[in-house]
Amino acid sequence: MAEQAYVRKSTQEDVEFLASRLREIDAAEVEALSGRDPAAVLSQGLEDSDPCMTIMSPSGEPVAMFGVVPMSPGLGSIWLLGTDKLEHKDVVRTFLRYCRRWVEGLGKRYPVMFNYVHFSNKKTIRWLRWLGFEFQEDPRILGAKAEPFYMFTRKPQCANPRP
Repeated sequence: MAEQAYVRKSTQEDVEFLASRLREIDAAEVEALSGRDPAAVLSQGLEDSDPCMTIMSPSGEPVAMFGVVPMSPGLGSIWLLGTDKLEHKDVVRTFLRYCRRWVEGLGKRYPVMFNYVHFSNKKTIRWLRWLGFEFQEDPRILGAKAEPFYMFTRKPQCANPRP
């Protein structure tokens, strides 16, 4: 057993474990944007991302998966889907301590990273801003359910998080 949360390469077993345990907001976002179930989206993320990583709790349980899907040289679609345990005290401190470093490291391979977040996902929007992502002013109507999503982007000139 580890003393703190840690990150390792993702596996199909992680997909199977996480798919039915995603945070309500993450599962709703997946459904609204893709119209697919979480297992299919996580499997696609595992297959298409470089890298695809899993955040593990100190007890060795998967709590989230994240990755970047390469779109073209230097451009990638960054993503993270997690369970409620991502916010537990035994995970969240380590997660917040290291997530900026992970994003900065991914930014070396993908200087421009982007994706979409549901306009109602306020906690994730605050976290993404803290990581240095910038947002479109107005949401776009997107996805299988035609709901509002903000596009967020991290480019070299906006990579320094705001104080």
